[in-house]
Amino acid sequence: MSEREKQLLVSEVNILRELRHPNITRYYDRVIDKDAAKLYIVMEFCSGGDLAGMIRSRKKQLRDSRNADMTAYVSEEKAWRILSQLTLALLECHMRKDGNKILHRDLKPGNVFFDADDNVKLGDFGLSRIMGDESVFAYTHVGTPYYMSPE
Repeated sequence: MSEREKQLLVSEVNILRELRHPNITRYYDRVIDKDAAKLYIVMEFCSGGDLAGMIRSRKKQLRDSRNADMTAYVSEEKAWRILSQLTLALLECHMRKDGNKILHRDLKPGNVFFDADDNVKLGDFGLSRIMGDESVFAYTHVGTPYYMSPE
């Protein structure tokens, strides 16, 4: 790993260690293998897969069925449950009691996981950043200026 990748990994472990919420993947421990120069992060297992996988499977199901049966669609109740649990996870990150806010900065369907009971678990805090009172803005530059989103 490069020095930058090591710093990002250490940062992710430090952030995960602080987060305790039912809708955020739980950090348990880290194991350092000095001989192989590897760091293993022991986290909660999300057996339900991720939101990206669910979207892919639903699209495939719709494509393969000639009559779009209703089982291929996500129910409105489930969509609202996913949205509300994801919002609660972000609220925990943004409104921390210690005054330090955590910006995830990599929200996408591939980072929204489901546990065995189909509860949402926000994960992958590799690009996240802790914002204290002294931090005013978080800057991230990805891509070229001509193709960047306006936000």
